[in-house]
Amino acid sequence: MNATKIEIRWLVSWFRSFASTLGDVVPVRVRTQKTIDGNVRKQYMDENYTLLPAYFTWDQLYTEMNAYVLENDLDVREPALRRFENS
Repeated sequence: MNATKIEIRWLVSWFRSFASTLGDVVPVRVRTQKTIDGNVRKQYMDENYTLLPAYFTWDQLYTEMNAYVLENDLDVREPALRRFENS
């Protein structure tokens, strides 16, 4: 299948909804450092990230996505497992 025909928006929205039902939302503090004119500037950002349980593999995620498409009789182009793992 041609990768450009995969509906990325649908895939991202499915993944976000799937992660929100099973994942844990945790606050993460991200630090970035930039050097501007020899001065080091540190920036801190607090963001919430959704973490999936550690036992989920790419195969399991693909199986869940495929089952969702079949159960809901959706007419969307899904990525192949190999493309799904490399996304």
